Amino acid sequence: MQPWTAQLAQVIKRRKDFLIVVAILVIGFAIYYPHSFAAMQRRNMAMAHGHIPVVEKALATDSRFSDIQVHDVTSNGGCLSVRATVQSAADIDRLMGIVAATSPPTAVQYLIFVQNNNAAGFFGVVTDFTTTRPTTGP
Repeated sequence: MQPWTAQLAQVIKRRKDFLIVVAILVIGFAIYYPHSFAAMQRRNMAMAHGHIPVVEKALATDSRFSDIQVHDVTSNGGCLSVRATVQSAADIDRLMGIVAATSPPTAVQYLIFVQNNNAAGFFGVVTDFTTTRPTTGP
């Protein structure tokens, strides 16, 4: 049987080994996370969230658009989502032009309904697509 000092030395050595492993994992995570997909998505969603009032204000001034909803979403690594109903298919380009004029900091996902003027009140064309991210620099 070992003396109590030898047992204590083994416990301290195991704790040191454990702390070294934990320190390596923490440092590794701290180096990896800022460059990870999750961190990029969080940054993009924060930028998109900050841009929501700008887009809402720009779209609210035009009566051709109704049921306007602007959100930050997780798709495309975090992007701005614009959902709206327009009166005609020609208004789709106008809506996208107004949103693009606000210089969104992330990609923009659109879900646009074109209102059909038939008696039943059904919707016509539904457009669902995403613009590319804005380029920064040459």
